[in-house]
Amino acid sequence: MQLFCYLSCLLGLYDGRPVADWGYEFAATPSIAPFSTACAESLEILVFRRFLAERDGAYSITPLGESEFVRWSRLSLFRSRVNFLRGSTGAATAIPVAAVGQGVALDPQIVRATRLHDSRPLLEEVGLSAVYEQFRALESALGAPARDFMVPAVIWLSYLLQQDQRDEEDMAGGL
Repeated sequence: MQLFCYLSCLLGLYDGRPVADWGYEFAATPSIAPFSTACAESLEILVFRRFLAERDGAYSITPLGESEFVRWSRLSLFRSRVNFLRGSTGAATAIPVAAVGQGVALDPQIVRATRLHDSRPLLEEVGLSAVYEQFRALESALGAPARDFMVPAVIWLSYLLQQDQRDEEDMAGGL
């Protein structure tokens, strides 16, 4: 859930929306990245209110949760988020969920925090320059603005995964 919320927020950035519009702060910690306390607390509330069902660490939406989702997604505050959430979760239909997680872990901000073995806030202006640069290149390559945010999500994650594989091959070749 944390992963898809974070990716959704990044898709909002790709669409030109400020981080503050998402309303959640994320951090990279030594044990997990991305992580949002607000998302974790919201998840607990959704399970408690029976909007989500949890089984063995996997979550599914309940019929009650479906009707609540429809109601909340009609509100202007949340309406735009639905496309980003669909784009981020839709990426897992095009590439394996594990690959989505590996790709997000290659976000330049998360990589920087991981290398330092330190907890660091994510999505701060200073750390976003590399992400914005990648998104500008992606937008240029795609041409028209995205209607389905799954496409830029999959392309960006695939780029990060391929770049990481090239880096590993280069390092192995140099040994």
